[in-house]
Amino acid sequence: MADAMADSGGDLFWQSYKTVTKDDYVLSLFRITGDAQGQRIPGQGSKGPLLLQHGFLTDSITWFTNLTDEDELSVGSQLFLEGYDVWLGNIRGSRNSREHVHLDPDEDNVQFWDFSYPEFGMIDLPAMLQLIKDNQDEQNRCKKISYVGHSQGTIMAFYGLSHARNPSRYISQFVALAPCFVGGFPEYYSAPGENTYRLLATALAVFGIESLFGP
Repeated sequence: MADAMADSGGDLFWQSYKTVTKDDYVLSLFRITGDAQGQRIPGQGSKGPLLLQHGFLTDSITWFTNLTDEDELSVGSQLFLEGYDVWLGNIRGSRNSREHVHLDPDEDNVQFWDFSYPEFGMIDLPAMLQLIKDNQDEQNRCKKISYVGHSQGTIMAFYGLSHARNPSRYISQFVALAPCFVGGFPEYYSAPGENTYRLLATALAVFGIESLFGP
């Protein structure tokens, strides 16, 4: 993360936070807090808190990876300079959130990796939002949070917010980049790759493989 910030983060200062979910997973979040010396910039946080949530098979580093133009600032840095209090989330099991209060991801891999999209949306997302709410910018207090999700980051928001009571009380806007969802009825979302996915999942389970890519 530090290398990515140095390469395309605009030489900004950031801080790491941790929060524990109600089922004891330990999630790491990063927050841009100032310039290279840690000092506030004009207008910092004036547009309120914003959570960037990564997609499938990645983590918060995705918001500081420029594949098309290395001379441009990453999206996370741009949003910070535009006046948002930028937070970057990492779901359970990702490289920066591979931790649990009682379980070891390697020694207790069956129990540790027993989760899917519902847990992302119903448990991880509320924990992240509560952490942000508890650490608001004192100079620009804002009750509502902007949410930007990419791919899998949209799935967890669609799922979590659709099950939440009156989410507009704490979410000001939800921006879905490359949105996708898991439908509730097989006849509506069957796809050529679905059987392949289920076969792969079964094969991995037979061999006791819960973490395909490791830390």
